[in-house]
Amino acid sequence: MNMSDDLKAFAALVVFRASLLSPSAGFAGARLPSLKNNLREWCFSSRNHNDLLLLLLEARVLGQKYKRVDLQKNMAISRNTVNKLLREAVSFHLVDVRDQKTYVIRAEFFAQYCKAYEAEFRSMAKTTAALLATTIKKMIRSPEAMSLSEAQKKMIEFSILSRAQSVKADRTLRVSVAAQNGSMDISSWVVANKFNRDLLLMVMAARINDQPTNVTNMMASLNVSRNALKASLSLGVGGGFLCKQKRGYMASEQAVLAYLNWHQNVFATFDDSLLTAFCKFHQNLADS
Repeated sequence: MNMSDDLKAFAALVVFRASLLSPSAGFAGARLPSLKNNLREWCFSSRNHNDLLLLLLEARVLGQKYKRVDLQKNMAISRNTVNKLLREAVSFHLVDVRDQKTYVIRAEFFAQYCKAYEAEFRSMAKTTAALLATTIKKMIRSPEAMSLSEAQKKMIEFSILSRAQSVKADRTLRVSVAAQNGSMDISSWVVANKFNRDLLLMVMAARINDQPTNVTNMMASLNVSRNALKASLSLGVGGGFLCKQKRGYMASEQAVLAYLNWHQNVFATFDDSLLTAFCKFHQNLADS
């Protein structure tokens, strides 16, 4: 697949993120490796668990609090479901309940989560980190003076905030790939269920690596049923952005290029402070 050096950097980032979904006996895969196993499993036992934490972590970064009704609205789930999730989070000492029934992530867990995020980043291949640092450096208009610890803090907070934004009920993936024959397009498909967000990474990485991924591997990585997975894959094939081959499934070349260009366009909107932090952080990963 032909692509520019800059797009190759974002392709490497997609492959790295997909690699974190490696099959395992539990739900967490290779994500947040330094968290205790019971916490890692709880965090990723369902998309709702992960989404709840991301919203509360976002609020902690922004110095805000969440009421139950606002969590329910942003996650587009039932009152009973959000109440159950919050009870579990409180019992695990991840979340505190404050006055007027507002919920906040505990400082101790926030620190543990950020440390685990750093450990996740450090599992990135040095070649990928170096490629990203080089690509992002070219986007910086006026580099800022910044210590490594400041860059690390900014990077982790940015990662939390950006993933939390994808949780909101009105979220859309702005990748322009036209639907065929009125079928579901990629933007609608990615938010249609609780696992397509991760499945998207897997099929994109499959095309980038030219290694189709099969149903068995996807089931193990995503912890979903065969019927649910095959139904979702069928919609993607019908929409023209997934390809089915004898060896398995992968995204179409058109979809991958659109997805990578979207990444590039998003990074181009970042200010110099964030770009500097991203560059410095990944250069350190490459050099360490």
